[in-house]
Amino acid sequence: MAAIAVLPFTDPTAGTDHAFFADGLVEELTAELARYQDLRVIAAQSSAQFRDRQADPREIGAQLGVRFLLSGS
Repeated sequence: MAAIAVLPFTDPTAGTDHAFFADGLVEELTAELARYQDLRVIAAQSSAQFRDRQADPREIGAQLGVRFLLSGS
């Protein structure tokens, strides 16, 4: 079964705080992806540990046990 994690989104705008909106968007995407029976989705709380961390996507995927990552800003 394919597995995916939605990573915390980043805010590219300096001086503004859209973290609440970005966190909500990650939660919504996670919930919508979880509707697919053939897709295992990692909880947003599990991927939250990678907020503000620069790491190799392969390393993140291995730590979370997923093949696919969704990230955004």
